[in-house]
Order: sequence, then C-alpha cells, then structure tokens
Amino acid sequence: MGVLVLKLILLFSLFHARVILFCSSMHLNHSLTGGNETDRLALLAVKAHIRHDPNRVMSSWNESLHFCQWYGVTCSRRHRQRVTKLDLQSLDLVGFIPAHIGNLSFLRVHYISRKIALLIKSLPKLGVCIDCRFEVNLNQIQGSIPSDLSDAFPHLMLFEIGGNKFTGGIPMSISNATSLETFSVGNNNLIGQVPNLGKLHNLVYFSIGLNNLGSGKHGDLSFILELTNATQLIWLLLSYNNFGGTLPTSISNLSTNLDTLWVPGNKLQGNIPTGLGNLVNLQSLSLLENSFTGRIPTNIGKLSRLGSLYLSMNELSGSIPSSLGNLTMLTLLHLQGNNLNGRIPSNLEKCQGLLELDLSQNKLDGTIPKQLLFVLLSLSISLNLSKNHFIGTLPVEIGNLKSLGVLDISVNMLSGELPSSLGNCESLEVLHLQGNFFKGLIPSSMKELKGIRDLDLSHNNIFVRRYSSFLGGLQKLEEFELILQ
Repeated sequence: MGVLVLKLILLFSLFHARVILFCSSMHLNHSLTGGNETDRLALLAVKAHIRHDPNRVMSSWNESLHFCQWYGVTCSRRHRQRVTKLDLQSLDLVGFIPAHIGNLSFLRVHYISRKIALLIKSLPKLGVCIDCRFEVNLNQIQGSIPSDLSDAFPHLMLFEIGGNKFTGGIPMSISNATSLETFSVGNNNLIGQVPNLGKLHNLVYFSIGLNNLGSGKHGDLSFILELTNATQLIWLLLSYNNFGGTLPTSISNLSTNLDTLWVPGNKLQGNIPTGLGNLVNLQSLSLLENSFTGRIPTNIGKLSRLGSLYLSMNELSGSIPSSLGNLTMLTLLHLQGNNLNGRIPSNLEKCQGLLELDLSQNKLDGTIPKQLLFVLLSLSISLNLSKNHFIGTLPVEIGNLKSLGVLDISVNMLSGELPSSLGNCESLEVLHLQGNFFKGLIPSSMKELKGIRDLDLSHNNIFVRRYSSFLGGLQKLEEFELILQ
C-alpha cells in the first residue's frame, strides 16, 4: 500500500474548531478486508503523525484499551469494531495525518471548523463511505476545489465550502457526484463556467453566489436547463457573479418544489421570463441589480406563496401590474431603481402582511393612495416612495402607520400642509420629507416622535415657530435639516 501523506494542520479556535485536512497529495489502494485491524492501524497511523498534543489525548490510544474506547473514536453498533466517527475537536493538535485515514471506510465524514487557515489540494478516497459529507464553511481556506472530487467521495451527499478563499473553477467531476443533495460554494473566488449538472437528479440546495463565475456573455446560464432534472430542488442561489446573457426560459421548468431563487448582482439582460409563474411554491425571488428590461410579468401574481420579491435596480418599465395584489403573503416588496410609471395599483392593499415597500427612484405619479395607508397597518420596516412624481397632499391616513420605522417620500411634488396625524407614527426613526412643496407650520404633534433620530424637512416651505420647544422633545435626534426653498 503506497503511503502518501495527508498534511494536516489542526488549528483550533477556543470554542468552535474541529478537524480539517490539509491534503498535499495522495493515492490510496483501499481494502475492504481486515475490518477491525484495518481501522486500528489507520488510527495508529493518525497518532504516529501528531506532533503536538498538549492535552495528552493520544495517551489513551494504546494497546490496553480496545480502539473503540479511544478518546474521540466512535464505533458502529451495527457493524462491530468499525469506526463511524472521529471527533478531535478543540484539542489544539498539530501534526500530519497519513492517507491511511481513508481506510476508515465506515467513517461518516464531517470536516467542520472555524477560524482555520489551510490549503486543500486533493482529497482522501473513502471507498464505500455512505452519506459522505464535506463541510468547511466560514474559514480562510485557500486553494482550488480538488479535481477528483467525485472519485474521492463517490457517494458524496453534501459539499459545503462557503465563506473561504477557494480559487479556480468548479471541477468537471462534480457532474459524476450523482448522490449530491447539497452543493454550496458561495462567497469564494471561483471563476469559469458551471459544468454539466444533468446527472445531479438528487440536488436539493445549489448555492454558488458571491463568486466570479461566468463570462458576462450569452449562454452563461445554460446549466439551468440541466437543473430541470433535479426534481427536488428547493434552493437555487446564483447571486453576485459574472453571469451574462438572458435568464433562460427553461427556468420555468425547474422543480415546482423550488422556494428560493436568487440571481441578483449579475449582468443579465432582456425580459424576465413569464414562465416564472409556474414556480408555484416560490417564497423568495430576487433578480435585483441586473439590466432586465420590459415589463414586470403579470404571471408573477400566480406565486401565491411569495414572501419577498426583489426586482430593484434594473431597467424595468411600464406600470406595476395589479396582479401583485394577489401576493397576499408578501412581506417585502422592492421595485426601486427602475423606470416604472403610472399609479400605485389599488390592489396592493390586499398585501396586508407587508413589512417593507420600496417603490423609490421610478417615474410613478398620481396621488399617494389613502386606502393603501389605511389598510397596510403591517408596514413596520420602511415605506419608501422617494424620487418619483407623486402630487397632492400627504394623506392624513399616514397616521395609521404606528409601527413604521422609516418613511421617505422625499423628492416628489407633494404639497399642502403636513398632517398632524404624523405625530401618531410613534415608531418612526427616520423621516425624510425634503424636496417637495410642503408649506406652513410643522405640526406640534411631531414632538411626540420620541424615537426619531433622522429628520429631513429641507427644501420645502415649512417652518418651526419655536425651535427649542420642538427640538427639545426629540431626544434621540441625531440629524435634522430644515432649509427653505
């Protein structure tokens, strides 16, 4: 048996760290014979290559005890004397581990750690390992994803390396990991194209966001067609990469189990596919920060379970479809930073669970609907209608939003006096009314906004009769602007 060394740096944070392999190279001839002796020798090889053991853990790994009783070792009850778990976490061990660890063929693989700086080049082959899992989230691990991924873990079910410093591409061998259910490589420095995923029928979670994948050109998302074979897919996260071209129409044929679809922060163009309405169990849809054009598809109104919809910072035009009022489970609606025009549809009043509504930086006009403010009492995070073309007065019904934290209706063409009911918005922390045509006295009731910390009334024709009396009641105020037009 050719012994090749798996270089292991066992660095641990005080509370969280677990074992991680630093693999320089290996080729292992795995044997399924020799059962308990194979496992015992593999553990002794681990012990022999530990160079620093401040807690003298390895002292229990001796001939006076059966290896199933050694510290950190768990053996199977069903398959007697076969190691199923090796837990050496938080022991401050430093050293090298030989490739014999690959002979622990019944080991359920859980490589989990925090605050560990490593370099991974290749992986041990674990033979008949069932339910194999590889997890190294949230570290400072460098290097590339091993090209022999599916060979090392032929029954790999979970592969999570998010939040590291991996470079290079996603290896082609991933296409052979047919047992894979979770593939999460987000927040690294990966580049290149996504390989063929047609055989990954068991995928449930697929997350590759926060990398530099794609070429910025047409065809980057062709792998979505292959993902239609994954009938149990629930999460598809492609956020903040370099994907170009259009969002393929095949996306409408993804699993109807899909509940999260995020493709923000890419270079996608063209229309949003109308077939998205087929994804009837979708709960969160994010297409923000792309260059989508055309209208918001009315079919999105079929997504009755949708809780959050992010279409902001695109080049969408036309009116807001009234069908969005069918999304009665919606809590977050972000349409800001587009070229939307027309009036706010009255049907939005059906979305009575809304916590945040952002329609800012568009070309919306007309008056602010009174009924909307009367019904959407759930608004508690933010209502942002700034930088549009709204006219008329600020409806007195604004005072119904007693739980609202942020109200921004700045840079419109609103006029008239501020309603005294603003003082009823007792949860307000941010109030921006600047850049309108408001006039008259600031209502004395606004002194009741005890939690306000950012108040901008500038570039209007409003004034305060007694500054000291007004400002004295706003004890949390950090920023205040009142500049007349």
